[in-house]
Amino acid sequence: MAPGEADSWGLGVAPSASDRDLTGLGSDLAGWIAGGPRLKLSSEPTVKEVPNPHYLPPYLYTNNLYIKQRRISEPKLDNLNLSIEPFRTFLDNIFISVKTTKKYHYPRLIILLETWVSLLPDQTWFFTDWSPEDDKDMLLQNRTGNRLIYTNCSSSHQRLALSCKLEAEFEHFIRSHKSWWCHMDDDNYLNPVALAKTLQRYDPSQPWYIGRTSTATPLTIFHQDENQATSFWFATGGAGFCLSRALALKMSPFAGNGKFVEAGNRFWFPDDVTLGYIIESLLGLKLTVDFNFHSHLEQLKSISQSELENCVTLSYSEERDETGETNVIPLPGPFNKSVDPTRFYSLHCYLFGGVYCPS
Repeated sequence: MAPGEADSWGLGVAPSASDRDLTGLGSDLAGWIAGGPRLKLSSEPTVKEVPNPHYLPPYLYTNNLYIKQRRISEPKLDNLNLSIEPFRTFLDNIFISVKTTKKYHYPRLIILLETWVSLLPDQTWFFTDWSPEDDKDMLLQNRTGNRLIYTNCSSSHQRLALSCKLEAEFEHFIRSHKSWWCHMDDDNYLNPVALAKTLQRYDPSQPWYIGRTSTATPLTIFHQDENQATSFWFATGGAGFCLSRALALKMSPFAGNGKFVEAGNRFWFPDDVTLGYIIESLLGLKLTVDFNFHSHLEQLKSISQSELENCVTLSYSEERDETGETNVIPLPGPFNKSVDPTRFYSLHCYLFGGVYCPS
């Protein structure tokens, strides 16, 4: 989820100062700030965060000087030349959806198609905005193997548009009859080998909700008319998340046929928060946290090259911090940042190799 746009979520809640100090990413987490004014009905719930003393997010290497010293002393590693062939059958049973918008078709989708999607072309589907028939991008449709889905959703980054697309992803997954659904944003790199190794630890005939939180505390909803409260965690969509088919079927009465959008609209939630609410609050199930899922809300430069093999997802942000640096993984090459500002091509060469990778 792009920084600066998340304030359209309209949650009416902001992280505490202590949370912002912990992460060092207060500006990115400012998306919890409420949207515009709205009518407040007596039955409308209010939302706030409740500290959880048992949860401590693993913020690593927050000292920038230490990060730079470690990067200088870290030796350059040889390319791994990983192969997905030992996991081919397992990966064929995963439905991977990528949420995008026309504004980011170029270059984001091209970068994905030329990197990790090239390994999983038949498993990956792209969900974009509504478009009139004569304005559809046939070249891109062909490049995706006719797996570019034009939804009936708006191109805005507002909560209703986001929930609309996630519901479309969910319904396509249900119809696919595959065992796993993994959602990605169009600024995610997915490592298929790490994904397979992760999901193989779980039984898809049981309900599993796997991903990473982006807040240090759960959200709590207070129902004023019912005089009760519920708390829940959610996996941030910016890091990607995975659901088993058993869980998807269990939540289908709350997520299909427009119900997902209705739930998000009722509580003024964006898509990933709505999903967490349905799974944890309505179904009483719990998020399985996996810190190998990564989003641009983290300090990505703290991830060492030797750790990349185990990362299920990675991301980037091209916005510059106070030092003038972008938030990307610290790969030294083989491409420089003018050619590969996201570092996804360099990452793909390091993990899997490719015809375009320098020898």
